[in-house]
Amino acid sequence: MPKIEIDRKGVLKLLQNLKVDKAAGPDMIRPIVLKELRHEILDLASVTDFSKILRLWSTSIRLDEGKRLSSI
Repeated sequence: MPKIEIDRKGVLKLLQNLKVDKAAGPDMIRPIVLKELRHEILDLASVTDFSKILRLWSTSIRLDEGKRLSSI
């Protein structure tokens, strides 16, 4: 698999060029929100240290399958 390079400049360009009149995606976040908050989310969106993410994920608290609620 080829290495994916993500840099702040590229992410900022993508966020600046979002079409704000489009519908929200499957995450229900409207493009205008992403565009207006682009500087605040830039650090989160341009994460390149995937090993740190995997390390945090593997040490996070997880629910045991048997302890899930059957209905809410």
